[in-house]
Amino acid sequence: MEVSVESTGALERRMRVQIPSEQVESEVDKRLQSVGQRAKLKGFRPGKVPMKVVRQQYGAEVRQDVVRDLLQSSWVDAIKEQQLEPAGGPKIDDISAEPGSNMEYTAIFEVYPEIKVDNVDKLKVSRPEVEIQPADIDSMLERLREQNASFEPVERPAAEGDQVKVDFHGTKDGKAFPGGHGENVDVVLGEGRMIPGFESGIEGMSAGEERDIEVTFPDEYPVEDLKGQKANFHLKAHEVAERRVPGAGDR
Repeated sequence: MEVSVESTGALERRMRVQIPSEQVESEVDKRLQSVGQRAKLKGFRPGKVPMKVVRQQYGAEVRQDVVRDLLQSSWVDAIKEQQLEPAGGPKIDDISAEPGSNMEYTAIFEVYPEIKVDNVDKLKVSRPEVEIQPADIDSMLERLREQNASFEPVERPAAEGDQVKVDFHGTKDGKAFPGGHGENVDVVLGEGRMIPGFESGIEGMSAGEERDIEVTFPDEYPVEDLKGQKANFHLKAHEVAERRVPGAGDR
């Protein structure tokens, strides 16, 4: 992996990352072999599908998954290699991942400023006095109960606060895109961790139900090609689970 970093401002950094094509293709081949062992295609016995057929059927989707995973892992490795401390997530731009060519992308992000404090020995520090009230204890206990909540499967449509295990497959203009595919992903409705419209699109689904939804990526989404763009997702719910908070006497 080759990494170059350019300072484009006091805190902004522009990092170009290049991953050898051999690494990309090796990972694609490894995953295709795994898919081939499980693939069920008409006219072939399970595990006996020729690799050429597996590549034709699943190659594009597998490559997208590999590119998505390499984006995440190489970003972490690159900032460690360059000894950088990002102040937030990067904006990924100029992604190039054509078969047979090196994978390249640009990550734009800000780093924490260097803060120097002189004459530390002359600083005066006041020790605060804190008095804990019964209400503070009740608040902390309630917070601990929330942190130790569990999810138990229920047989009803999903509602806000539920955890739904879903498969999703996203397309934009009829084509799949990196990061748009997931299997057995736990989504808690109402947490707002997914793009706008995704969690609300799951509401009302029951286990075993499939649904198609349309969402719009936010303008600040880190992938340039998806900013403000509409996308379609095919969803399949596997399980709906209800949040259960332990009671005062539970252990």
